[in-house]
Amino acid sequence: MSGNNNRKERIDYSWSIFRKMKKKIKIGILETALHVEVLRNYALIFSAMEIQVHAILTPQANALMESVPDHPKLVWHLLTKPVAIKVILNKCDLVIFTTFDQKVKPYLKIQPPKYAVVHAFHRYFAPWRHFDFYIRPFRSIINLIRSLFSTVLSPDCMDGFIAGAPTVLAYLEEQSYFQKNLFYDFPFYLYEPRTSYQRLKKDPFKIVVPGSVHPGSRDYEIIYHMINAINLFDQQLEIILVGKPSGKAGMKIVTKMKAVKKHNLKIRCFTNYLPAEKYKQLITQADILLCPIPPTTVSGFTVEKNSYSHVSGNINDFVNYDKAIILPISYQLESGLEPAVLRYQELPDLISLIENLTSGVQSIPDTSFLVDLFGIKARKNHFQKELDRLLAS
Repeated sequence: MSGNNNRKERIDYSWSIFRKMKKKIKIGILETALHVEVLRNYALIFSAMEIQVHAILTPQANALMESVPDHPKLVWHLLTKPVAIKVILNKCDLVIFTTFDQKVKPYLKIQPPKYAVVHAFHRYFAPWRHFDFYIRPFRSIINLIRSLFSTVLSPDCMDGFIAGAPTVLAYLEEQSYFQKNLFYDFPFYLYEPRTSYQRLKKDPFKIVVPGSVHPGSRDYEIIYHMINAINLFDQQLEIILVGKPSGKAGMKIVTKMKAVKKHNLKIRCFTNYLPAEKYKQLITQADILLCPIPPTTVSGFTVEKNSYSHVSGNINDFVNYDKAIILPISYQLESGLEPAVLRYQELPDLISLIENLTSGVQSIPDTSFLVDLFGIKARKNHFQKELDRLLAS
């Protein structure tokens, strides 16, 4: 209880000063774990709200992030000198950490209220209830042992937590720990206007699979079986895995995919992180995105439920780049996104769907509505309402 009392005192103190001064607040956003899309979108939205934003990221994250338009309310800082960063954060009225992990530990003693984006809620709020006994138990036990020898962050060190999608917040409301903590809905995904790619008649139908290549993050087996079973007739198909292989398991997938030889089919894979502009180019040129996100994934030693306790970065990919997407029926989205989605349940469904897309029998969903529902104007309105709720908490 003492942690909660201290947290309440910090919030009351900070917001009483804010209300007295009646000033525009300053928000610090600290990125430590390569969640560059979260940092970028939050920085764009909050600065568009005329809030002063200090966006802080590591040199590695900076190399991976797409360029951001200049804005008088947005200042960027490289995380090279932690002491100097603490000075910047202490001048802010609130601080958002784009992830909740050990890398934020040096900044826990800053004075402003702190809010963390959580990417794996089971791991930090109900780890024993969701321990991984079945997916990769041996590795999970090793990760559990390692965690016992490191300082585990307590939820009490934060003043609140951020969910990356409405489906996550709705799920959290049903959990026993919901009443013990403050949770807020600031979705990761943001539509941005981009120059559309005009495919020539001779060009192959292009499907892009975004994200790091690892069997735990996406179901690459169903892609492999699909490309071996699909009948392309006279149609040309190009499938591009736009992501760095993660470990030996990821390299094994890349090797397996590259070994497939089929008439009218081209498969492209990469072995390193792609520069931001190359990543942007490949997704922009895609006809549609394919994201076979599994129902569950393992984070550390806990099982996360995709779209409920964990949000896939692929959702930002299709909204941000204005691309239709193919998803399994198990991955739930907020209802406003559904018109841009094609669904499949099993391998035969996916095979039929891809065959129909390449032949033109199945049309690509229209995504023109995304700008109205998920563009900067709509996001500003949503973020303002949620920020008001946060300030009133």
